Amino acid sequence: MKLEVVEKKDCTILRIKISGNVAPEELKKLSPPPVNPKKLLILAGRAPIWFYSHLTHRYHPVVAIATYDPRQGCVVIASHSKRYSVGDVLDLRYEELSPDF
Repeated sequence: MKLEVVEKKDCTILRIKISGNVAPEELKKLSPPPVNPKKLLILAGRAPIWFYSHLTHRYHPVVAIATYDPRQGCVVIASHSKRYSVGDVLDLRYEELSPDF
């Protein structure tokens, strides 16, 4: 499992790379990397729903969290900001959102 932080001007991308199977017990020892809480956080990569849910919980203090869907864009799933609302679809184009890294 690999978590990579990519800082952009107005957001942070957390790239998720899981090779093979990941077991729920691994959440107990997971230490997500620090991110800037004043920026939108975009979660990108293939992972189980429970893994995304855990990251959303761990990064709760950030201004807003979005998940990247290659068919939709960046979908805001949590927000503490007037700038972002849950359900907003952000048309952000960064090569770092590619699932291949």
